Amino acid sequence: PYFGDLIKGMGKLFPDILRFINNMVSTINGHLHELSGPVTTDVQQVKNYK
Repeated sequence: PYFGDLIKGMGKLFPDILRFINNMVSTINGHLHELSGPVTTDVQQVKNYK
């Protein structure tokens, strides 16, 4: 019975966990995008310099 309750609890938690992971991933992607913006312009400048 305990295991069944655990699985039921997980079933309730699962969407929350997925949403949490989703939010984290989109946040990380946002930060990476912000970081990669200046980096790519620097790389372009270096290429143009050469």
